[in-house]
Amino acid sequence: MIFVNGAKLDFKTYPNGETVIPELRKLLTGKGHDWTFPLVRMNFENDLDLFHLILVSKYLDDLGWGAAKGLTLPYLPYSRMDRTENDSAFTLRHVADIINGLGYREVLIGEPHSDVSPAIIRNSRTVWLTPELVKIAMEQTFFDPLQDHLYFPDAGAEKRYSKMFPGIRYIVGSKKRDFATGKILSIEIGQVQEPSRNVIMIDDLCAYGGTFIGGARALEEAGIDGGCLVVAHCENSIFSGKLLDDPFFSFVFTTDSMVHEKTHEKINAIKARI
Repeated sequence: MIFVNGAKLDFKTYPNGETVIPELRKLLTGKGHDWTFPLVRMNFENDLDLFHLILVSKYLDDLGWGAAKGLTLPYLPYSRMDRTENDSAFTLRHVADIINGLGYREVLIGEPHSDVSPAIIRNSRTVWLTPELVKIAMEQTFFDPLQDHLYFPDAGAEKRYSKMFPGIRYIVGSKKRDFATGKILSIEIGQVQEPSRNVIMIDDLCAYGGTFIGGARALEEAGIDGGCLVVAHCENSIFSGKLLDDPFFSFVFTTDSMVHEKTHEKINAIKARI
């Protein structure tokens, strides 16, 4: 989905499938508006949104806005493909090349997967979404910072989030993954000296939820019975996975950056404040 100054654009197509770009001049200069520059927002659903972003950006250039325009990306597509391994494509770099070529004066990125994203996208700034989600999760699950634990599924998550919550005990998982298929082969955690009654799992992204289900089983073996999941971005594929049916998880706290399908009683999706 593409928004300009808060208004969702309705793209139509000609019979042969070509895209018709909505008229934007009234939206930018119409009565009741006092926009100094256009703000474009892409809530990514599929690759067609990237194509629409290109067309809208070029159209704004034609209307005279040029490099005055700003871009907001609650979720940066392909942010997981931030390196190459075994001859795999460095897809994020190609997406960054596309965004850089659109000439935005500022690009806001909602909680990217790694430091690579802001490093290769020009004029970008990271907006962290997790702290607010964790605050909500702690309130709703009656999290006790003196007795309970945070859980980070890997060292990358520990590096990103541990300093955000000083003084709270945490557990770190160690997962072995098949890079080619993305399948989790195994998950281990260190010995938990004082098992808590409540755990908040924290990461940036959830697809089917296999990483977190594996972590739940490891935590159960360590004497922890349940908890909740906090992820900045939650794909619609979560509805096809087994996480929502797993009794270990009481809630999933996320933003609306990606979840666009049906709701679920366990999912608490707040508006991404970006």
